[in-house]
Amino acid sequence: MVRSRVPPGRARESACARVAAAAFRHRFIRESRAAAAVDDPHIIPVCEAGAAQGVLFIAMRYVRGGDIRTLLHQHGPLSAERTAAIVSPVASALDAAHKSGLVHRDVKPANMRLDVRPGRPAGNASSSGCGSCPLPASALTQPTR
Repeated sequence: MVRSRVPPGRARESACARVAAAAFRHRFIRESRAAAAVDDPHIIPVCEAGAAQGVLFIAMRYVRGGDIRTLLHQHGPLSAERTAAIVSPVASALDAAHKSGLVHRDVKPANMRLDVRPGRPAGNASSSGCGSCPLPASALTQPTR
């Protein structure tokens, strides 16, 4: 009979990793649901969040258009008018989130999407509550205290 012997320090590290993973999963689901509850035309809606075959996922509406980071890399500095047209809807989205008691912890150009659907104002931007997929956990919202 072959026995695998785990050094005592490793067993504790493994148990801590399992607890951390469970806490992360719980926070991911909780924060995804909280983000889904915020209703604003400039927040990309969360359709579903959960786990499938052990992999956490978040499904959001597809937004045709690129992110602001890519826009800046391709075109360089933007005019004041274009910047205002982008920042204003993102500020509206953040305001709606704050009124719901949520804080977006990863506001950056890569998490701002240009919405180029017909009928939308030119340069209209939306904020993704969790960043572009694949999403970093730190990009999710968290209830304020």
